[in-house]
Amino acid sequence: MFLAAFVILWVLVISNTIINIFFLKKFKPKPLTLDLQDRGVDIGKSFSNLDLHTIEGKEVNLKTKQHYKGTILVFLSVQCGVCTTIYPEIKKFTSQNKNTRVITLIRGSEQEIEELIKKYNIDTPTVRLTETLMEDFQISLYPFSYFISNQGNLNDAITKKETSIIFFTNLISSFKILS
Repeated sequence: MFLAAFVILWVLVISNTIINIFFLKKFKPKPLTLDLQDRGVDIGKSFSNLDLHTIEGKEVNLKTKQHYKGTILVFLSVQCGVCTTIYPEIKKFTSQNKNTRVITLIRGSEQEIEELIKKYNIDTPTVRLTETLMEDFQISLYPFSYFISNQGNLNDAITKKETSIIFFTNLISSFKILS
């Protein structure tokens, strides 16, 4: 009797293992992603707030001069750990792509932003990201980016669909396709 129960137990264990392996092979885990379907403005939309004011007090208009291919807006936060990996990429991108303007919009106090500018030697026009700007640009997470055409419209070269978190750290460099 003990031997029969032992054999039945092992048959159940082996058959359960085979069934689990069969189903696990069919299951393909999704890559770690940020679902951005419901974030940001629609492609082609024109931004109503085209004039931004930098931390230094200068006015920046999103409609660019003809010698620029467009403007990349990068939305960041002083409290965003992932954002710290973006700053060196912005610097590298701007030094290699003089025909594309980059503007950083950073969430935080003016003092925190100024410290961040010094720490990472940020030399792009930097705007303090306020609640109003977050509503205008429909931003609710960081980091986030838009590519704005010379006319001030959201270009479809950068979509707000699914973006891999790992890919996002190289996002700024990937804009080279636009230059």
